[in-house]
Amino acid sequence: MNPEDMKELGINQGDLVEVHNDVGATQAMVYPTPTAKRKETFMLFGSPMGQQGNVVNSGVNELILPDYKHCWANIRKIADAPAAVKHLSFKSKEYVAG
Repeated sequence: MNPEDMKELGINQGDLVEVHNDVGATQAMVYPTPTAKRKETFMLFGSPMGQQGNVVNSGVNELILPDYKHCWANIRKIADAPAAVKHLSFKSKEYVAG
C-alpha cells in the first residue's frame, strides 16, 4: 500500500485491515510499498493461504470469465500490528541497482 494512503487512513506497517465491498470481504496485513500507485493495492493471487477471492466484482459468475484483478473495495483498520509481526522487516522488496 502506498505510504501516503496509509497515512490518510491512519494505518501503520503490519496493521491488520479489512478489504471489503458489496460482494465480500477479507483481511490483510499492511505492507508499505512506496512505488505503489495511490489508491491502488495489491494482494497475491493464488496463494494457498490467501482469501482475496472473497472480494470480487459483479462480473464474476459461472458464465463469465472471472475478473479478479480489477475491482473496487474499501479498506478499514481492524487492529494494530500484532506482536507476531513485530520481528518482520518491512524493507522494500524491490531491487535498486547501485
